[in-house]
Amino acid sequence: MKLSTMSDNETETGTSKMITGLNSNVGIISRQLNVRPFETTQNRDETANRWKKWLQNVERQFRYFGITEPDIKKDRLIIYGGQTLADLE
Repeated sequence: MKLSTMSDNETETGTSKMITGLNSNVGIISRQLNVRPFETTQNRDETANRWKKWLQNVERQFRYFGITEPDIKKDRLIIYGGQTLADLE
């Protein structure tokens, strides 16, 4: 749950927040990765296919957000991948 306080000169819609002043109009956009934890199944072939699709989705989002540092990619894979991937580390 995200808590925020807004002053009288701020409005918020969706994932963007607009802050307006007397002579300024500044937009702040916050973007987040949209990744669900990776889930395995009893079927190895199905798990392999799910992994391929899950990893392609994560890599696509890394490119979109400009995440290029290998250590940061690794950390985010572990965080967003869920406990299964964290246990493998």
